[in-house]
Amino acid sequence: MLFYLLSRGYSGPEILFNAIEIFIAISLAFGFHEFMHAKVADWLGDKTPAMSGRLTLNPLAHVDMMGMILLLLVGFGWGKPVVVNPSNFKRFKSRKLMSLMVSLAGVTGNFLLAFVSSVAGTLINCLLGDPSKNIVVYVIAGILGWLVNVNLGLMAFNLLPIPPLDGFSIVDAFIPLKTKYNSVNYRKFIAFGPRVLLILIVLGRISRIDILGIIMGLIEFPAQFVITLVDLLIIHLLGGGL
Repeated sequence: MLFYLLSRGYSGPEILFNAIEIFIAISLAFGFHEFMHAKVADWLGDKTPAMSGRLTLNPLAHVDMMGMILLLLVGFGWGKPVVVNPSNFKRFKSRKLMSLMVSLAGVTGNFLLAFVSSVAGTLINCLLGDPSKNIVVYVIAGILGWLVNVNLGLMAFNLLPIPPLDGFSIVDAFIPLKTKYNSVNYRKFIAFGPRVLLILIVLGRISRIDILGIIMGLIEFPAQFVITLVDLLIIHLLGGGL
């Protein structure tokens, strides 16, 4: 992220100002993502997240500092994963369904936070006018804008079907147990998943074709389309026109 700001030619104060906004947005996005995993697991009957102090909206409980630093510098990183015990799930009969619900909780939370942030930003622009005329409104609008971008990016990244991301956990729920226990290739893919991610990320930084970015863009498009449609509807209803 900071390298992106530097490439845009921002001044020192502008970079610092944006870095603070990005830090707040990333902390909230990662915190809400992991909280949603913990909340759904707890609702399904697993008290492991609560006992480990993860059933909280406090970002400090969920942010991994090394992952945060890397995300601020180069645009990718990680948070502290929430540990759950599927054997404790008891709300529904299907354990596979409940595991799937926990896997989807984080990305669903990111979409909801992006949606709410975008709507709030649109309302601010429609009702208060140019946010740059008021420093407090300007800062809030800036954070909301970064919240939309960071949450949609985090959602798309986590939906990639590569271990250890949520996208793979979703796919994994439909893989037969026989394949999991007997397939050597399956176990190799699990082990090499993080390396695959790293290779894709590095290739995106050093090559002209960012394969990972293109895939994430395709994943992100439906969510972005829905958010944009709602924003345009709000603008129309408030008299801004389409």
